[in-house]
Amino acid sequence: MPNWYYNVLTITGNKEELEHFKKRAIGSHPYGLGEPPSAFNPDSLMPIPQEVIEGEEDYFEWVYANWGCRRIGDCRLESETENELVYMFESANGAPESLLVYLGRQWPGLTFQDSFHEPMNLPFAWVVEVKGETVTSGPGCIEDAIAEWREQAKYGMAGGQYNLGVCYANGQGVERDIGEAVRLWRLAAAKGNEGAIKALAIEGK
Repeated sequence: MPNWYYNVLTITGNKEELEHFKKRAIGSHPYGLGEPPSAFNPDSLMPIPQEVIEGEEDYFEWVYANWGCRRIGDCRLESETENELVYMFESANGAPESLLVYLGRQWPGLTFQDSFHEPMNLPFAWVVEVKGETVTSGPGCIEDAIAEWREQAKYGMAGGQYNLGVCYANGQGVERDIGEAVRLWRLAAAKGNEGAIKALAIEGK
């Protein structure tokens, strides 16, 4: 049973390019699952190769590698203005980050920002923004993320210790304190966290 991610994809740009994108995005699943045409169909934007459809290559392997999720469903165009389209959809077992990177390259004049969460394992929203070749990502609400990471760090979870350390190192959502960052990274590194180990090496600690 898949874990469902809930996505809000906001696309901004000029009116003509957005209209072109909106028309291109409409389509139906290539396997003919009986679903009506979707407002945001990844196969219309990044088509599944015929050899995958015909079973010569593994479908899920290709989709994961190229879309970043198992499938996308329940799509709708929630709102639109002259310079913005807002889609809402669900994605299975991941957010479509790989697809967004592809779209950024194909539509360099548009900015794609996907805010998503997965209630079982991701207690706060995460945001990925793509503009051309530039990709940035981070928590949608840094205050919520810090609260969660602080709680994780309190119970000795290496991921929380590392992420909280990054916040202290950069002064992101907290007052900058490299000493506290190093302390947290050392705790995480002791548990084998690779990010923390690299961070300590960069700091010469």
